[in-house]
This record gives sequence, structure tokens and C-alpha cells, in this order.
Amino acid sequence: MEYHVLIIPVIVVAGVGGFVALARALLNNWKASSKGHERADAHQSTRSRAFEKCFNDCMAAKRWDPDRSKDCETYCMAS
Repeated sequence: MEYHVLIIPVIVVAGVGGFVALARALLNNWKASSKGHERADAHQSTRSRAFEKCFNDCMAAKRWDPDRSKDCETYCMAS
């Protein structure tokens, strides 16, 4: 029996299997990295909302004096 008849299907199966394994690894890696971005975005959004609330409360306490906006920004950034 000729060897190339046996070798070609083995090479094709190994190539397809390698491609599938690589595709699954890349997909799992991509899914894992996107979860981290969602958490970071949610955390940043929470911090932004907290800063805005602090800034608005501070400016209301200062009676919305535009000259005091830097004081409120500094105070809320430190908080």
C-alpha cells in the first residue's frame, strides 16, 4: 500500500484540529479580556458619577460662584 494515501488524511486532520484549537484559544482569550474592560468601564462610570455629585453639591454650597469651581474640583478629586 502506498504511504501517501495514509499520510495525506493524517496531515489534513492535524491541520484542521490545530486550526480549531487555535480558534478556540483566541476566542476564549478575547472573551476574557473583554470582561476586564467592562468592569473597568463600570468602575470609571461610577467614579465619574460620584465626582459629578460631589462637584454639584460643592458648587451648590458655594452658591454656584464660578470663581469657586477650581476649589470644588480640587476638593472632589481628593475625595
